[in-house]
Amino acid sequence: MHHLLLIGFGLFLLFLAPLKIAAALLLTLAVVAFTVKTVTRAVSGTEVSLAASLRAVGLALAFAAILLFTLLSFSAGTGITQFLGLSALAVLAAFLVAYVLGFKLALGLNWGSGSLVALVATVITTLFFLVLRRALA
Repeated sequence: MHHLLLIGFGLFLLFLAPLKIAAALLLTLAVVAFTVKTVTRAVSGTEVSLAASLRAVGLALAFAAILLFTLLSFSAGTGITQFLGLSALAVLAAFLVAYVLGFKLALGLNWGSGSLVALVATVITTLFFLVLRRALA
C-alpha cells in the first residue's frame, strides 16, 4: 500500500511542481533511502530494504510532527509560548527521542544503533541538501 502512496505522491509532485524542483526532491528521497540503508548496514550489520529505510525516515518525521502538534496544543491551552532553560532542554530531548524512536521501531534496532543511524543519516542528507540547494540556485 505504501508503494502506491509513494507513486501517487511522485505523480502529484510532477504535475504541480516545476521539473527541476520535482527532480531535486526525488533525488533527495533516493539519497536519503540509500544513506539510511548504508548506515544501518554499517552500524548494526542488518540488511534493510530501500522501502524500510524510507519508512524509517517517514516514521521518525511523523513522530516528530506528532510531538510538535502536541506541543502546540499544550501552548494554546496553557498560554505558555516560551520554553527557556530546563524546559527548552526537555523539549529538545523529547524531539530527539521521537526522531530516534522512528528509526528504532521501523528498522528493528536497539536504542544506540538507532540513534547512531539517525545522527549519521541526518548529517549526510543535510549536507547533500545544502550542496543540492547551492547547485540549483
